[in-house]
Amino acid sequence: MKLSKFLGIILAVSSTSLSYSIDKLSKNGKKASKGDCKAIKSLLEQTNIPFEGDSCCNVHFGKDDSFGITCNDDGRITEINLSEIQLTGSIPSTIGKLTKLEKLWLYENQLTGPIPSEIGKLSNLKNVHLGVNQLTGEIPSSIGKLTNLEKIWLTGNNLTGKIPKEIGNLTKLNYIDLSWNNITGKIPKEIGNLVELKELWLIGIQVESIPSEIGKLTNLHTLFLSSSQLKGSIPSVIGNLINLRFLYLTGCQLTGSIPSEIGNLINLEHLYLSENQLTGSIPSEIGKLTKLNAFNVSDNCINCEDIKDMKLQNGNEIMCDNTIKKDSCEIRCGKGIGKCPEGQCCSAKGYCGTTSSYCSVKQGCQSKYGKCDKGKCHKLWKSHHKGYC
Repeated sequence: MKLSKFLGIILAVSSTSLSYSIDKLSKNGKKASKGDCKAIKSLLEQTNIPFEGDSCCNVHFGKDDSFGITCNDDGRITEINLSEIQLTGSIPSTIGKLTKLEKLWLYENQLTGPIPSEIGKLSNLKNVHLGVNQLTGEIPSSIGKLTNLEKIWLTGNNLTGKIPKEIGNLTKLNYIDLSWNNITGKIPKEIGNLVELKELWLIGIQVESIPSEIGKLTNLHTLFLSSSQLKGSIPSVIGNLINLRFLYLTGCQLTGSIPSEIGNLINLEHLYLSENQLTGSIPSEIGKLTKLNAFNVSDNCINCEDIKDMKLQNGNEIMCDNTIKKDSCEIRCGKGIGKCPEGQCCSAKGYCGTTSSYCSVKQGCQSKYGKCDKGKCHKLWKSHHKGYC
């Protein structure tokens, strides 16, 4: 069923229910309007959702207690959870009329089109999950009006444009996931206003740099920025994030050395910095991290020989291949630069080398500028096909 039609019916129920004066029955035992129950039953019969009652009438829909529609004692809709039911169509602008809505879950459907700017009218919204759909367009700047918002999931869509700076107005946010979209540009410095933020997931989007303002997020315990276009160095202010437990910066284009300030992250459990262009040595301050049980710096320009005897506090070894012996961290390749030396591949990031990080088709190697055609891939990685690992 198309979502626009579905929400149109919901809006009709929401607006008409305010005129009822009959005693109401809700989950707290009060009596409910029979008219409300009848109206909601009617709208659900137009969908494929099995109807066993209505949340407003102290019964539920057949999936679980959280699924379906929840109303307050005045008959206004406060929660919508219509996830994983193959809804199609777009989110209509009339969504903005549900002004008492606190929770909007429409994840894992087949929704298309943009997120309407009218979503900014939902001033009571606390929790929105629109992930794993086919939504397009930019994140509307009107989202900055949702000052009660605590959690937002937009992961797994086709959203474009930049992260709006207005997101900095949402000072109650504790969870953000914008992963796996086509978002570009910079992480706005206004993100430093989100002092309640505990989890930030920006995996697989094309953001360019980590702003120094991220150091203000002292409640953050999970930071995932992997598989992005992050350039530049890891800012030293990351050492301010004393509650951080999981730091993932894998598969970016980070350069420079690992800042010694990471040693301040006394609660850190996972530190993943692999597949970048980091140089230098592992700072001794890492030894202060008594809770660290996973540390990966593979596929960088760090000499693993220098740390082969280093172990984490729990006895685990640091994950590091000897990149400096197998590959070049200095020879560049690609458009406007040129080809690699004979027998080396040109990686997606424009560096020459012979490991799978440089030659793998899956990693996006630039075969036009270099192939492992002398069999080096075969000797190192036990597989070889037309110069690719």
